[in-house]
Amino acid sequence: MSTIYQKFKKLPVSFSALGLEQFPAASDYFCTPEGAELIGWAGVDGIHYCFIREFGEMVFAVSPCNLPGDYVHPLAYNFEEFLRLMLACHGLDAAEQAHAWGKDMFEKYLEENPVTQELSEIFSVIQEELGLTPMEQPFEYIKKIQNAFDYTKLQFSEEYWEYVPQEAEVPGQTGSRRESEAGEEKQKENPACEAEEPLWEVYFGEGVHYRHSGRIKGEAGTELPVNKQFFWNGNVWHVPSVYVCGKGLVVDFCVEIEPEKIKEFLEKIERYGDREELWSEEIREEMHRTNPTDLSFRAEVKVNGRELKQHNGRGFGWMPQELFKEEVAWPVREEEERLLKYYQLDRGKGWYFRRASFVWATAKKPVIKEVELTMKAEEVSVTAERFTTLAVGESVKITRSATGEEYTLTVQAIEEQQLAAEQMERVHHGELEFPCFYKRMLYTLSPDLPGTQFLIQDCVQSDQPRKKPVPGYEPMPGRSSVASIAVIGGADGPTAFFIAGAGGTEAKQHVACSALHFEPVETIKWKAVFREKLCEDVKVKLL
Repeated sequence: MSTIYQKFKKLPVSFSALGLEQFPAASDYFCTPEGAELIGWAGVDGIHYCFIREFGEMVFAVSPCNLPGDYVHPLAYNFEEFLRLMLACHGLDAAEQAHAWGKDMFEKYLEENPVTQELSEIFSVIQEELGLTPMEQPFEYIKKIQNAFDYTKLQFSEEYWEYVPQEAEVPGQTGSRRESEAGEEKQKENPACEAEEPLWEVYFGEGVHYRHSGRIKGEAGTELPVNKQFFWNGNVWHVPSVYVCGKGLVVDFCVEIEPEKIKEFLEKIERYGDREELWSEEIREEMHRTNPTDLSFRAEVKVNGRELKQHNGRGFGWMPQELFKEEVAWPVREEEERLLKYYQLDRGKGWYFRRASFVWATAKKPVIKEVELTMKAEEVSVTAERFTTLAVGESVKITRSATGEEYTLTVQAIEEQQLAAEQMERVHHGELEFPCFYKRMLYTLSPDLPGTQFLIQDCVQSDQPRKKPVPGYEPMPGRSSVASIAVIGGADGPTAFFIAGAGGTEAKQHVACSALHFEPVETIKWKAVFREKLCEDVKVKLL
């Protein structure tokens, strides 16, 4: 690898502030090309940058949230030019998104997002230590390398083709869609020549986006038309068919979404901005809870009275063309189009699709007499109250918005705690410093709730691990993380135990832990969070 890359890795700068977070060192994303060597993580949407063994020193951006077949793009011929591009683009955000933009949008983004003070100081170190200057025409450079690149030479794991249809068009590829257009022209010239329609085949364990290859074992499932509709969780749900396969049952869910819901959500994105990392905790919670084309649910299936274990399930959303802005290209995705056409769904509506596979409860494929479906909503987090650290014995009233019920939280103890950060430093060969100070709050809740329904969290994130100072350099002010660190406790809340109360009664005492900091923090701002199911379960007889 280039000398300049090795020198860059030794610079005393905040790599996460650059969007090149250095931890973890490997990617398990399905769309990361084979032979990739990770350079760093953007810290949002799984975006990461890498070299790929077959392409030498060329630098690529991998963006898992892009459309199928559009996940990987080259950014620079080598790492030196990658850094010069970063200097010219005020960071990496504009460069990573440039493949989908025109020059006007690219320049507008740079104008509206000037370089920050922190990045300016980091850029000064890069320019001085590595002798680099910003690239003069960054947009033209990016387009040149991307237009000349042969995307068909990228190699992916088999898992990739579970998400990307075999005929997905990728930038620069001269395959499916162009051939399809040529076929249409040919058909116009000769009406007797009809384009071959791909077979509609559904396989156990495969999502809607899959590539049929020799690795798929077994025969395609036998379709049993269901044509069942029901209203649940604010939407009309369709189960048009189930498929009987050798290993189990496959169920297709098609959720009808009113365009107004999608339009309202898109307006929220315009109002809040499309950079999730800049959203407040309240906005992030609201957006994840109200996204109409990203539905969380759990489906339980019984065949002949016996419950089947779910093997997997994959889903995605689709919205009508008229909801896209004029400056944004409407994506034509073949698998979505086939679903809409095959199941004769209303293109004026938005849709959420999910294909789920369930393993037979018997050793052999049963003769199906009845199929029953139970729909269960996943729990979501709803913040109810925020309060600063209370003294021992003090209480705060908390109202649960879902029920209107009032709870009383009483502090039993506040303890200063310290982790043995040296153990983590040894794991990372002493290169990183880890925060180790936190507060531990013991409290009771009246009336009490199970830990899965209620928890207390710190409103701020932990200080992130940082590189130890290098002799001869001053630490960068306001530097960000170079690694990730987990919060104490888990999503279900910390542990609980019983303490003796007045009159010999027992009250369950819960524990909440604050974020980790490099220095003790006197005041903690806590938030009380309820885990809520926003709708009741529903049972539907499919067959």
